[in-house]
Amino acid sequence: MKTAVVQGICAAREAFPISGTLFYWMIREKNIPNNSRGAGRREYMGGENVVSVEPIRDKAIYHKIKSDLYQWNEKYYIMFLMGTLLALRINEILKLRVGDVANKKTHTFCQSKTGKEITIAFSPELRKALKHYCEGRDPQEALIPARDNEFKPLSRRMAWEVIHKIGERYGLNLGTHSMRKTCAYHYYRATKDLATIKVWLNHSAERDTLTYIGVTKERVTQAMINFKI
Repeated sequence: MKTAVVQGICAAREAFPISGTLFYWMIREKNIPNNSRGAGRREYMGGENVVSVEPIRDKAIYHKIKSDLYQWNEKYYIMFLMGTLLALRINEILKLRVGDVANKKTHTFCQSKTGKEITIAFSPELRKALKHYCEGRDPQEALIPARDNEFKPLSRRMAWEVIHKIGERYGLNLGTHSMRKTCAYHYYRATKDLATIKVWLNHSAERDTLTYIGVTKERVTQAMINFKI
């Protein structure tokens, strides 16, 4: 039965073009598996191919994306700042409550992947954004709430769709892990302080960090361009 409905929806989409958002809403509301998605859309299910998604290397594009997300929905803007300024994983961002960050300079929690206790510190830019965003909200509300419940966090699937969709606008292959990569990439580019960013990301080797943020690949590409005999 579901297969027939899916076919009907897909046929209707071809006959009467609708927005991707509406199409995915139809799939979600009918509880129908969306087989129209490519293999690259696995990330939201927790099976993200970390290597395949990229950081936002161009600063101008980074700031355009920030502006786009702010105009789209402030919660997506805050999610983006938390990821790109703190290098947090998406599940760590989605676990946060308003009371964890409102009028705070730091926040301590157990890292999702390692179980280690870490402390994050909010920059002046982030504190200003959070102050405006959290004003008047219940401390127990999810920092990045679902559409229909302020106390329930946004799903990883929806978070991925937001970042991936904004990336497509600029010709980039982005996923939620791109936010963490972007933070590390630009910190390294600005400081060349590999030791600090390695600890920040909790990597065991500096080579892993360079590979993770795409610097190794960039170096090889540039070497090929410059090489001659």
